Amino acid sequence: MINVNAQTHGGVLVLRPESEYLDVSNAPGFREQVKAYLPGHAQVALDMSHVQFVDSAALGAFLSCVRDANQRGVTLKLFALTPPVRATIQLVRLHRVLHVLTDLPEVLLSFGSATPQAAGAAPAGAR
Repeated sequence: MINVNAQTHGGVLVLRPESEYLDVSNAPGFREQVKAYLPGHAQVALDMSHVQFVDSAALGAFLSCVRDANQRGVTLKLFALTPPVRATIQLVRLHRVLHVLTDLPEVLLSFGSATPQAAGAAPAGAR
């Protein structure tokens, strides 16, 4: 079973799988845990910073979570993809279906949940 850590940042529920891999052995549990968090949240982001490997079962879990989120009126985004995970998602062209962002400040800004300063960006003119 995979552990999924949950925290709220500026009204956005951030879920982080605490595993270096998402594959056929733990993708079903990951999918069910993410889906269990969806009710009651309009904005959810998956922090993939700990995950170094995904297989087709994990990719299917991502799609299933996005489909379930869409049906519930929840916006689901992924961020902090490690290079191997990003490469896999791009290889199968899922970046065209999944909303993938770079980091938490970008996620918060995309949801309109933070000012640029609160999200960690430099204030205008402070370069």
